[in-house]
Amino acid sequence: MSGPFGNMNALKADAGYTAIHTYLRKYFPKSGYCDECGDDTRKTEYALIKGRSYTRNREDYRELCKLCHNRYDETGGSRWRGIITARQQAGQEPACKCGCETLAGWDSKHGRWRKYALGHYEGEARVRHLLKEVV
Repeated sequence: MSGPFGNMNALKADAGYTAIHTYLRKYFPKSGYCDECGDDTRKTEYALIKGRSYTRNREDYRELCKLCHNRYDETGGSRWRGIITARQQAGQEPACKCGCETLAGWDSKHGRWRKYALGHYEGEARVRHLLKEVV
């Protein structure tokens, strides 16, 4: 719905995340200066101040660069507080199963630790194949 103030959804008491951020960008243009690190070369975002609720009040937000915003949310910020990631839940990074003691690494596509370090599985498969031929 549109009106004299643009997006009228942002003016409702129960306005959503997108409507409020659209309102903030329109009526409170960002300075491009990060409140945390002072960098003025990176793009900035509005970050909700811890303990406050989403409102149209500019005083409830800090202007942070993406890096500082991620750090802010990670250390008890608004949305991700207390969320355990798959990587944290998976525990310690295992060593490669080929026996080389190299750490296997995280498989972000499947959300789990790899069993073999990159490039090591092919070698392990070849060794097993050769062992079968010998026996």
